[in-house]
Amino acid sequence: RDENGMTVPGKDTTKGFYPKVTLDFHPFDDDTLLFLSWQKAEKAHAFNAFAIYLQPQYIRSERIEAYEVGVRTTLFDDSMRLSAAVFRYDIEDLQTQYVSLTSGGALSFENAPKARSQGVDFDIVTELFPSVVDGLALSLNAAYIDATFGSYPNAAGYEPSTGTFSETNDFTGNRQTRTPEYSGTVAFTKLWGLNNGEFEIGSDYYYNDGFFYSASNSSDYAQKSYSLVGAFARYRYEPWLMDIRLFGNNLTNEFYTQGVISTDFGGVFTVAPDATYGATVSVEF
Repeated sequence: RDENGMTVPGKDTTKGFYPKVTLDFHPFDDDTLLFLSWQKAEKAHAFNAFAIYLQPQYIRSERIEAYEVGVRTTLFDDSMRLSAAVFRYDIEDLQTQYVSLTSGGALSFENAPKARSQGVDFDIVTELFPSVVDGLALSLNAAYIDATFGSYPNAAGYEPSTGTFSETNDFTGNRQTRTPEYSGTVAFTKLWGLNNGEFEIGSDYYYNDGFFYSASNSSDYAQKSYSLVGAFARYRYEPWLMDIRLFGNNLTNEFYTQGVISTDFGGVFTVAPDATYGATVSVEF
């Protein structure tokens, strides 16, 4: 039996029927699409044999029920494309993970009984001042996500106030890991047509308002808000079907992390790259 008194099988098979239903509507005399969707899905169970000195763990399958309502359309004489959606995901037995010397000494897993993710996202691509400037475009996308554990008693992890490992935490109501509440990107591009090809420049800005790496929502295992700036220049030589691209990422040298391993001695973070520059050449055959 596991820590919750449930019988751990020696073998198991995940199978089932997972339907998806989508309704599409074209209410106007244009390409506007309204849609509604509902579906169920399941992530298979697993056996974790990574624990160094404990019996292999059994992780129950994760089940999700998803709802989405959205729209796709073009506006302003087809100069703007818009997509937007509202969604909700209800999850049972969400598979989570942790690391502790006192609980196997390696990567361990467990199930959070209930979790929910809900929010809204949108994406816009539009020409800017087409009657004045040719080839100038804006793209904008953003998302708001409210992702929490609806029920997560007897949770394994590091207690936020003391930092000590325990298997009796209650993380109910905490935010899910690696899920920013707000994020988005804005990008501008300018394209010039040439006799033998085209030349394009662009820049982009990405914002992430931060997230937690641990279900405990401890500030010791958190990524604070950060923003990234990038830019590129591209030349296409049409006779050779060749693209030459110069690019720069994280031009402001923003410090942020890409991952963390929580341990009994604190977090071991993977730091994201500083400003990077490069060039690519591609040829179509």
